[in-house]
Amino acid sequence: MSGDKPFTFKQYSDAFLSAEKTRRSVNNTGPIPIALVYPNSYSVGMSSLGYQTVYRLFAQQNLFQCERCFVYDPPFYRRPLTLETRKDLSTFPFIAFSVSFELDYFQFVLMLQNAGIPARADQRRDSDPIIFCGGVTTFYNPAVLAPIVDAFFIGEAEVLIPDVTKVLENVVIGTTGRREILQNLSEITGCYVPLIHQTPCAGLIKRQYADISKLEPATSVWITPKAHFGMFLVEVGRGCGRGCRFCAAGHVYLPFRCWLPEIVFKTIEKYAQSGDKIGLVGAALSDFRQLDKLINKLMESNYKIGLSSLRSDRLSNDLLQALKKSGVMSVTLAPEAGSERLRRIINKQLTEETILQAAERLSRANIADIKLYFMIGLPFETQNDLASIVKLVKLTSDIFNGRSIHTSLNAFVPKPFTPFQWARMETEANLKKKRKWLNNELRRIKSVTVTNKSSREEVLQGILSVGDTNVGDALCSGKLLATTKLKTAFDWLYSEKFFETPLPWDYIDCGIEKRRLWNSWQEAKRIANEAG
Repeated sequence: MSGDKPFTFKQYSDAFLSAEKTRRSVNNTGPIPIALVYPNSYSVGMSSLGYQTVYRLFAQQNLFQCERCFVYDPPFYRRPLTLETRKDLSTFPFIAFSVSFELDYFQFVLMLQNAGIPARADQRRDSDPIIFCGGVTTFYNPAVLAPIVDAFFIGEAEVLIPDVTKVLENVVIGTTGRREILQNLSEITGCYVPLIHQTPCAGLIKRQYADISKLEPATSVWITPKAHFGMFLVEVGRGCGRGCRFCAAGHVYLPFRCWLPEIVFKTIEKYAQSGDKIGLVGAALSDFRQLDKLINKLMESNYKIGLSSLRSDRLSNDLLQALKKSGVMSVTLAPEAGSERLRRIINKQLTEETILQAAERLSRANIADIKLYFMIGLPFETQNDLASIVKLVKLTSDIFNGRSIHTSLNAFVPKPFTPFQWARMETEANLKKKRKWLNNELRRIKSVTVTNKSSREEVLQGILSVGDTNVGDALCSGKLLATTKLKTAFDWLYSEKFFETPLPWDYIDCGIEKRRLWNSWQEAKRIANEAG
């Protein structure tokens, strides 16, 4: 900032707060302060509908006074202060972390340490805050963060936050002992308290699912141009019924649930304002019934539209016309794999013909550019499968006749509670080799750009995704990359598991029979063997 005065954190936080526009007012005047932390940037955190929903749900309990905290830019990077009142995290009796990405675990630990809060839960005193944690990564494997977190929310916040509130209503700040609070929390179904549960038995913690027939769709509390998605977000459904073998969202959010289009529209009318850009959120957006009619109705009401990726086999002419009229200029399709053989293995039921027909429809609808999302390092992948990615991108480029084709290459990372939880991850060296070959081939195609991720970071994501408490111990020490335990973590990540192999997340009952997942993994093997 310009001027003689130094740039203060108050000026920094005020810049964020002044840009926010409230879309859902909530009572935030309860007697108990709680800090809601997203261990990533403000831009990413405020684009998380889950994080905004957790804020709203806590504030609606009338017990809490909620404040937000993020990872800030320099020079405030190491100052874990809240936006609203600029208080240090250590001054709050309760802190709730919302975690969406495994790589944010590093910032999780760093924020605690910078606040002077012991990273390990077993080293905290009565005067230290109780650390809650929820989010999709902890739904399927809380083991890595178990040495760090006091209490996990295993399931959907609409179910768990009211139950947690009932426990905390009886807490007298400064008087009620830490052990007593944790003991009471451990008795909530879906609340995992590592220090109380110690070594939990298989299926001890039952994941909680919300009955969405009794809920409004989740929406943004605020919109801000400083968010990565600066629009009004509204949830249209949870989970996915497609059953792709690699996909966590399609398994940990089962059963697949959608709101009726008229309920989504009424919710938008209730909270959004005319002229807002509406971001429709759902893992299976294309499977949302009457999506085209909803888009047309929104446009008639003077809203703009934002969409995530769409399925190639659900691009109807009516939907394309709705997209065209709404001014959507970029669409993401996710073939995942280049060959039909590999798509059958991962249970992505899309033929090459279907994908190319979708590209033709998008081209005729004058969509300015298309993004194709692929995974590399999938189980049973061959060089022919990689060559099929190049072929498919070339055919799509020919259809678009020189318009932009953005190709995204992402490594397969095994996820708990999926059929591919038993699969090994490709090594960092092999991922780099495959990426190099694909980049050389794809960049020869006219108007094609390639987006890559760091193979090193993807492998670290894999370790954090399927790791155990030993990985959490290494995180606490700040020496994950130097610890001797890392070799064991790599050996585990790079090896195939068996049905009898104990998995670090076995104590979570996610509502999916383990044998069913195993049978799907065996089916993938069968298809791979038959296809050659």
